[in-house]
Amino acid sequence: MPFRDGVAFPSDQGLHIFDRTSKNYTLTSAVGDMHNSIALSAIISPSKDGKTVNIVANMWDWSPTVSFDGGASWQAFWPNASTMPACGEGGGGMGMGTSPHQIMFHRSDYWVSADGGENFFHGTFEGVPSGAFDYVRTAGSRTEPSGVYFALTHAPAAEDEDEEDKAHAVNVVWMAISEDFGMNFTYHKMPADVQASDLIIDPTR
Repeated sequence: MPFRDGVAFPSDQGLHIFDRTSKNYTLTSAVGDMHNSIALSAIISPSKDGKTVNIVANMWDWSPTVSFDGGASWQAFWPNASTMPACGEGGGGMGMGTSPHQIMFHRSDYWVSADGGENFFHGTFEGVPSGAFDYVRTAGSRTEPSGVYFALTHAPAAEDEDEEDKAHAVNVVWMAISEDFGMNFTYHKMPADVQASDLIIDPTR
């Protein structure tokens, strides 16, 4: 069964796919023995050949792992994603629609891919990301990314504070905006009365 036609559940026992033809809610394990590991997110994009999907999973007590064949096999390291071990244990991310674009966050670092996780660009956020992320869709689509990304991060209110002052400053919410699929972000301080904790974009507009 093609992965995109079903529902998958990350858990402390791996990644499980719901079999829609099952009468007793059978879950098919797409991962082998993952003792003491928790899948925090499953970032899904089309495969190169278009026959299956790529899945990048953030793991707790492990590094990110990848499957380039819809969950049939997995690997912890892949040559074109040499910075991925820097993600370490944890983090989270998402794929965008049926596009090959992915984004992953962990601590103050982020990773973006334009080819389904085959290659990742590694960037560093100003401040500490809050986990809030959303993106503008292309005209006429509710899922496909236009390249404009939004994320929230916490940092000192004044941009020009020296490092010693920043260490003791109270953090406020900033909005990080990218217009090139996450390759670069600019930062804009949110108003004092709009210290948001999440982002939602209306996909119909």
